[in-house]
Amino acid sequence: MDSVKAEQLFVRLQGQLIDGWQIKRLIDHGKSAAVFFAERDGAAAAVKIFDADLIERHGDEAQIGRIQRELALIGKTHPNVVSIFGGGCDKSQSLYYVIMEFVEGDNLRKCLKKLDRSHIPNVMAQLAAAAIHLEELGLVHRDIKPENISVT
Repeated sequence: MDSVKAEQLFVRLQGQLIDGWQIKRLIDHGKSAAVFFAERDGAAAAVKIFDADLIERHGDEAQIGRIQRELALIGKTHPNVVSIFGGGCDKSQSLYYVIMEFVEGDNLRKCLKKLDRSHIPNVMAQLAAAAIHLEELGLVHRDIKPENISVT
């Protein structure tokens, strides 16, 4: 999803409720989705909304399958994996989404040049711990990249 499409989606969704979470602002976007900051009852979340072109290309069944795999993480916490709160399809808005823990901070791509080299082993250890946790649950993160790693 490009920046124009992500911004248009934000304009459409600002103030709207997705599964009870009110969309407040656009956080970022990637190839397949845009991520929005949302609030509900004073709590914060990140709402990932998938690009409609992705769903059209791969079909509803494939996207629901992906979301169901993410929902398998509900209640399975790990300090290096964001908590998943919910997800599904909002038929009224024609949107597929996942709601997850909001993590304050930049992604690894944005702060890589500022990252002190002495912290790299710790970052790698945390990333490995997260991957092992997912593997133990029978899951695989199919898109590990700097843009998907939050640094706090």
